[in-house]
Amino acid sequence: MSKSNVPLRSIEEINSKITAGEVTVCTAFEFCNMVRAHDDIKEVDVVTSGTKGIMSGTYATLSFQATAPNVFETAQKAWLNDVPAFVGPCPNERLGLLDLIVYGTAVSRSDTKYGGGHLFRDIVKGRYRL
Repeated sequence: MSKSNVPLRSIEEINSKITAGEVTVCTAFEFCNMVRAHDDIKEVDVVTSGTKGIMSGTYATLSFQATAPNVFETAQKAWLNDVPAFVGPCPNERLGLLDLIVYGTAVSRSDTKYGGGHLFRDIVKGRYRL
């Protein structure tokens, strides 16, 4: 027994319950509500959590051909769909390549309702080409 009197189960035990179709799963939201209501949480085997939102640690490192080689030497600032991108991590501008870091929480300078997460979605859906 753990200090909270909730029996600890091994991964093997939980995996066997999953295989047998006997696992008890709840979302983090449901689990929090169970704790607040003082419900019996001893039967919960798995608590899931997930988000479709962009968080502060979400970023993309993008590398692409921007120009022909030797057109420019150093990039200092860049924007993709008006979303700021940070130049780096490798200085490849002489090769015509840009390496950019774009944060998911970055906000467009022209549309405050559009940001890095939207840009990522647009790239994946083919609505923005690098």
